[in-house]
Amino acid sequence: MRRFVLAVALMLGPGLYAHPAEAEDFAAQLSAWRARVERSRQEYESFAAEARSRLIKPRRPAVVQGGAPVRDFLSDETLRSGDVIVTDGGLVVFTGEPRLGHDPKDFTRLRQWRGDLRYGVRLKEIERANAGAPR
Repeated sequence: MRRFVLAVALMLGPGLYAHPAEAEDFAAQLSAWRARVERSRQEYESFAAEARSRLIKPRRPAVVQGGAPVRDFLSDETLRSGDVIVTDGGLVVFTGEPRLGHDPKDFTRLRQWRGDLRYGVRLKEIERANAGAPR
């Protein structure tokens, strides 16, 4: 066992000891590497932010008179699945895809919709108030 340890120590010995100049050189290389990594990270964040801004363009919602029929929303390109709309017939939930040219089948009455409504109780209150509102 001693011979093995001695042999390993002789082989690794020169590599285990570093001169002060080599240590400074290593520190300089490490510092330069960290600076390159930080520059690359910043460049990537800038690139990613620019790409996101091109992909996710803010859209202005369509402004339609309150209580409008569903047909007024068929060409609304801002609709996303789960959007709730107040129509003459009550509240409806948009269940279609975010594309231009929707179909009336893309809208489901609030009371028939089986999806997850985060504000379901409040929306049902709005629907009841809307039903009693003068036309």
